[in-house]
Amino acid sequence: NGQIAPNGFEGLDAGSVTVNKDTIKNNSYTGGGFFNESDGVLIYDVGTASVTNNVLTANDVNIYLGSDGGGPAEGAWTVTGNTVDNAVDNVPGGYAGFGWGIQFDSTSNPVSITGNTVYHSAAYGIALTAASNATVSTNVVTQSGSDGIYVGGPGTATSLNQSAGDAIEDNTASNNKADGINADADSANNTFSGNIAKTNTTYDLQDTGSGDVWTGNTCKPAHDSSPTNLCG
Repeated sequence: NGQIAPNGFEGLDAGSVTVNKDTIKNNSYTGGGFFNESDGVLIYDVGTASVTNNVLTANDVNIYLGSDGGGPAEGAWTVTGNTVDNAVDNVPGGYAGFGWGIQFDSTSNPVSITGNTVYHSAAYGIALTAASNATVSTNVVTQSGSDGIYVGGPGTATSLNQSAGDAIEDNTASNNKADGINADADSANNTFSGNIAKTNTTYDLQDTGSGDVWTGNTCKPAHDSSPTNLCG
């Protein structure tokens, strides 16, 4: 598509947004450029949000949630039970921000990303970019072109550059082409617990951040992490 950001669904500056049991697919922008990707579901600067039990396929970012702090007072955001498949990157040569399954970006309001199935993303399966106060749990993320679950920054919507204080727990990340779960240099003081990571190409688990806590995670093969003490 030659038009910038022909999104499937947009919820902007609203008090409350609900997206339930919809099928949204094939929203893609081929021109590249910062923040120009097309989203299947775009939630931005809203009060409360519920994105549940949808099927999202072949959008540049299948589900995007973000904020610049200019909308209504933000409450809880829930993303659960969705099937998120084949986030695409149709920009020649690739471009950052395209091909992501679920992105939570540049906000610290409470969000719960739980029980989703995310597979075949061209880049990240689930990405937290300058996000705080998020719970990412019981998701299955597989066959991503980059990391299964990425935690870091910088954010695209504000000057925030670090993900901190998030809980990533009881997820399964497998057969991703980079790390299963990656806490990069822009992550700090997050908790990673009870995750199962297996047969990912680079490492099952990787942490280059500061103050992150890893407990009770399982790697297959065993000890497939950097540093080596993240499994177990």
